[in-house]
Amino acid sequence: MFHRNRRWPALRLEELRVDRNLLSSLPPGSYRDLKVLSASNNRLTQLPNFLSMTEPQFILEDIEEDDEKPQKLQNVNLRGNSLKGTIILGNYGNLTQLDVSENSIESLDLRALEKLQNVQCSRNKLQELSVNGTSLTSLIAGNNYLTKLTIHPRPTKLKHLDISYNRLELLPEWVGTCQLLRTLFASHNLISSLPDRFFSSEGSLQTLQLSFNRLSSLPPLTKNSSLQQIFLQGNRIRTLPQHFFLATPRLRTLNLTKNRLEELPGAVVEGHQMERLYLTCNQLTEIDCLVHFHSLRLLHLSYNLVSQLPQGCVNAWCEMEELVISGNRLDSLPAGLEAWKHLRVLRLHCNLLQDPPALVTSSSLKVLDLSHNNLEKVNLSSLISKQLQFLDISGNTRLQVDPRQFNDYRSQRNVSLVDTSGKGRAALPTEPEQNNSNPAQWTVGFSETPGNRERLCVAQLRLTGFCGSEALLGLFDSGTDSELPKILASSIPRILLEERTVKETATEYMKYTLLAAHRELKERGQRLGCCALVCHMCSERGSGVKKRTLRVATVGEAKAVLARASSSLTLAHVPTQMVRSQIGNSSMYPLVIPDPHVTELTLRDDDRFLIMANKRLWEVVSAEEAASEVRHVTVPGLAAKRLQDLAQSYGCEDNLSVIVVSLQQTLTNTAYRLQEKADGCWCHVDRSSPSGQSDQASYGKASSGENFLHYITEKKEPEEHRFEPVLMRENGTRKMTSRIHDGSHFGDCEESPSERSGGGQMSEEQFRCWEYMLEQNTQLLFDKELGSISKAGLSPHQRKIFGSTRSNESCCQKNSAYFGTITHLPTQYNSASREKSETDSLETEDRMSKYWDVATTEL
Repeated sequence: MFHRNRRWPALRLEELRVDRNLLSSLPPGSYRDLKVLSASNNRLTQLPNFLSMTEPQFILEDIEEDDEKPQKLQNVNLRGNSLKGTIILGNYGNLTQLDVSENSIESLDLRALEKLQNVQCSRNKLQELSVNGTSLTSLIAGNNYLTKLTIHPRPTKLKHLDISYNRLELLPEWVGTCQLLRTLFASHNLISSLPDRFFSSEGSLQTLQLSFNRLSSLPPLTKNSSLQQIFLQGNRIRTLPQHFFLATPRLRTLNLTKNRLEELPGAVVEGHQMERLYLTCNQLTEIDCLVHFHSLRLLHLSYNLVSQLPQGCVNAWCEMEELVISGNRLDSLPAGLEAWKHLRVLRLHCNLLQDPPALVTSSSLKVLDLSHNNLEKVNLSSLISKQLQFLDISGNTRLQVDPRQFNDYRSQRNVSLVDTSGKGRAALPTEPEQNNSNPAQWTVGFSETPGNRERLCVAQLRLTGFCGSEALLGLFDSGTDSELPKILASSIPRILLEERTVKETATEYMKYTLLAAHRELKERGQRLGCCALVCHMCSERGSGVKKRTLRVATVGEAKAVLARASSSLTLAHVPTQMVRSQIGNSSMYPLVIPDPHVTELTLRDDDRFLIMANKRLWEVVSAEEAASEVRHVTVPGLAAKRLQDLAQSYGCEDNLSVIVVSLQQTLTNTAYRLQEKADGCWCHVDRSSPSGQSDQASYGKASSGENFLHYITEKKEPEEHRFEPVLMRENGTRKMTSRIHDGSHFGDCEESPSERSGGGQMSEEQFRCWEYMLEQNTQLLFDKELGSISKAGLSPHQRKIFGSTRSNESCCQKNSAYFGTITHLPTQYNSASREKSETDSLETEDRMSKYWDVATTEL
């Protein structure tokens, strides 16, 4: 710790590095030989005294010469402090590097620094910025409020310019004349037009990032442009320059997602190097010019008006790896797609296809999405290749599949077969059924993908029949580990039921559910952490009126957005401090803590959708845009797919996980409606995505138990359903089991949470919880006794009467197919793994101390 009034001895100090401390000031002393000052991530509210400052402005010019002034200063790093107001630097002729990012500076004047080369001033509150351009080579000034940028004289040596996330309406005229400029980032501004001579000079510009502005057109390009990457997504561009593809032979990546393009330039230079092309969400009707891109590896063309792929595309796109043409008007595909040796992903959902492509000979295809088309028949022998891991053929209302094909296929590969209609059918239906006109109160759709990563490190929890009429949804993202999210997804339902019965903290059960989950991770949560998002929806009576209540608990960066008829509401905590919030990761305490943020609100009549997604989606899609995208989509599953497609078209290549919940109780009948099962729900141990929206293959074995639990709800008369097709997905090395709790587990259970609550009369809500939990235990014990009657199993008639979990055991053997529902995530409860409960009644403060102590006592 530096003493405020203590003076350092006269030393020939050349470097001073005091980063990441809690310094509010630096001590006075002799700094005349100082060349490097680095004091980032401290608590400095003003410039160091030896740099001479005055309040409220920090002015460093016209200062008389003295021995204390560091004339040799070359590098200053004051990033991550609390500097504010106006800063003017002068008479530091040797200063070449300056970093004042992540402060609260409102105005920065550096016109007097002729040797200044690199300036970093991002994440401030800058409205004005003035820089000397004589020696300037790099300027990073993103995430400010800039309306004016002044660089004088013209920066002829400038190589990198980042002014993204500001309020600029125009780019400086000199930008187009900087011959050495290689990268220009100016996204998320208010730019409506570019200078006329922006592309006129033969410069060195290679990367141009102008996404999310207000551009409606581009100026003409000169021939043989050096541009290699152009990002223009989120603008208003209607047409490209006539010779755009002739002038950009080196262009490898072009992103024009979310514009208003109706056509593309027809002329393409011979040998064009285009590799990645994003054209999602435009108004294109034909794409014939794309056959000239022989190096094309990735093409995103979703949500246009394309009715057919161009002739010759099979031979032209022989390097294709990822083709996404969802949401168009394709009624057929050209023959020969299986010849593409590198094709990994083929997404064709929401088209008009009647016949699936013959891809059995494809040597690389792993993901095939043919959902929501007009398929009538599927021949597995000609469709499924050896490498295929994910096949989605749901939403094809006229599709009929011969069950014998699946039986034959299951004998060759480990396959999970999932019924997306929500009826829990144990075999493939042989004919269409009538649609159900009584939709569920909560209708859920989802989509998830590992992106370019090898595995999906996000788990989802989807229980729309929770406690009969409630909905419990969750999303758990570890970022690097796939097992930890699965453990949380499987344990949260049980923990929440227990926490609702604890009298002292019943009103804060969402908060304590996440804290209890953190505690139960024990050694698994020492070095690994996970972001968590849990939503609980239920109907309650208040003042004689039935209302629907939504409670959202978040830890970390996952976020939920409530889309209303004309607005959106973000249900997430915005962190105001540097401490990171996660479940687990106890070894990093106190830098990482489990700090749940809970939001509770009553759902209104104009609430349309609830959108839940991991942080990777929110990094590229704003809450307002997400709400706008799903507001007019009637099917939640299609809304989730749309958000995933949009995020990937914006450039996200990481794990994506999206859940969309329809909050409208009166829903129209549609051929694509995904119905919730009215007479119960199934929870399977396999974590793999039961709706087929996930293309993540299952790896390993469920680590939190192999128990299989059947939720029992009130039986209703069977209703007629329209036949909903099924999807097949490979289950990797994981085998699904149907083991139930051994009876001895229940005898060894610790004290229940109600005993901790100190007795007394239970509330109506607590009584419902215990009634529900006892019902499950009774059913499981009944299953155990039933298993001892005969090893040969029960007759179909007996299975129908008993309604036991064991009645579906036949579909849960190794190498067998199984059905689930789109609205329920596989869950298992392992009562033997629960930690011993406290026997004494706990006050709120005591419980908080208990949860938070885990970070230190288990290190």
